[in-house]
Amino acid sequence: MTAIYYLNFDCFADLQSCCRDFIWVVQSFYQLIHFAEQFLDSQFLFLFLVPKFTMPLKSAILKDN
Repeated sequence: MTAIYYLNFDCFADLQSCCRDFIWVVQSFYQLIHFAEQFLDSQFLFLFLVPKFTMPLKSAILKDN
């Protein structure tokens, strides 16, 4: 009876450790994706979508108003 108790406790501890590791991996992966998304958004927006020559000048905007 005692051996079965320890066996079950070891299985539970292993399962708990496995779940903890899995949660850590998922959280790390989520943070990595979030960081990459922010980096790519900032780089793509400022380098490719809005070239400096197409941005209106501040003086031209003030003259129109």
